[in-house]
Amino acid sequence: MTAIGARRTDTGLGLFGALLVAEALACLFFAAAHLGHPLSLGFATVSEPRVLPATIVEALCGVALGLAGGALLAGRARALGYALAAQIFSVFGFLLGVVSTLRGGGGSDPVNNDFHRVMLPLFVLGILVVLAARRRQRQASAA
Repeated sequence: MTAIGARRTDTGLGLFGALLVAEALACLFFAAAHLGHPLSLGFATVSEPRVLPATIVEALCGVALGLAGGALLAGRARALGYALAAQIFSVFGFLLGVVSTLRGGGGSDPVNNDFHRVMLPLFVLGILVVLAARRRQRQASAA
């Protein structure tokens, strides 16, 4: 594995950084959708109820994931730490959204529920990827 701090990254971490950017864009899209205005994707329109807390949480997740993904793509020294923090933050933010939805806060719709069902496992998988990458880095530096 190449050194992250040397402004280079291996292909796997580069792909992971791109995944984090894609996750960030999805979160920012749904944050905007939770403002209550229909958003067109060209082939479909997403219409979510206005839920300001969901807008805030998903926007914060989007920003955190985007910054972490950018740091990975740029090969920043602490990129894996940022990625881990962004993924953990996003898990808790999305769990808060799921619990709120189950308790009747903001209503429930299939598109939003599917979004949470897809993103939560991706965040958990992301945490595992970061932990494995950090372990490999520690083993490589100890050798």
